[in-house]
Amino acid sequence: MKIIKSLAILALLIFTDCCVAQGLESAAPKQELSLAKSLFNQLQSRNFTVLVSEIDPVLRLPNLNSELEKMADLAGSEKPTSSQVVGVHVHQDKSSQDIVWNTSILIEYSLPNRFLLLTAAIQSRNGVIQLEGVHLNKMDESMERLARFKWTGQDFVHYLVLTVCILVPLLILVALALCIRTPIPKRKWLWVVFILFGLFRFYFNWNDGTFEFMMHQGANGKTFEFISFQFLGSGFYQNGAFGPWILASSLPLGALVFLYKRKQWHSETLSTLDNNPQNEI
Repeated sequence: MKIIKSLAILALLIFTDCCVAQGLESAAPKQELSLAKSLFNQLQSRNFTVLVSEIDPVLRLPNLNSELEKMADLAGSEKPTSSQVVGVHVHQDKSSQDIVWNTSILIEYSLPNRFLLLTAAIQSRNGVIQLEGVHLNKMDESMERLARFKWTGQDFVHYLVLTVCILVPLLILVALALCIRTPIPKRKWLWVVFILFGLFRFYFNWNDGTFEFMMHQGANGKTFEFISFQFLGSGFYQNGAFGPWILASSLPLGALVFLYKRKQWHSETLSTLDNNPQNEI
């Protein structure tokens, strides 16, 4: 029975990984994806003539062939054992009068002793596709392993942020329970709403240890979130199937204000009882 369960879990994990890869491929435009997939073969076969013809004429600089030679040396001649799309980003350039779509596609190639990550920047202008950039980088581990949530080997800041992300929801839940049980002069439901949400959110990239406060993406780029609301004050998510893990937390202002006011209400109640003693029988 245990063997069957283990096989079922393994099959589920394999199925999930396949679905993730297929989902990313389906998100990429077909022509752009086909071009990106052909680049690695062209590098390995050193077919620079065809590769250069795909590149935007403006970007055909004198050192282009030497850069392609370096990438071809890195690609080598060994055939990949597997490949998968690990990133797709499609963006429309609305500032142009033409119909312009910019697509960035990341493809991971697994070779016997290393992993290679190919990044292709492709632009479609009025239906005409051109290559705006191509990069090939060597990696010691796969994107899947690099994107895992690693508990061990982190520094003090990582564990401090993780502790904050755990304590903030606990503080909010304690304040919420006390709010429900505490007699409040009026509008208790407003206090409940105030307690449930944190304010002034920050983000922490668990993979590279960086903080981010400007996460609102608008038409003019990223803008600072002076006021943001987060249910229970903390959360975490993975930025894409192969992206970094992001921890988010915020100031539990409602919970802190309530705990302060509760102490004040308690003192006022005791003062009222002292000023109005009941007659003893």
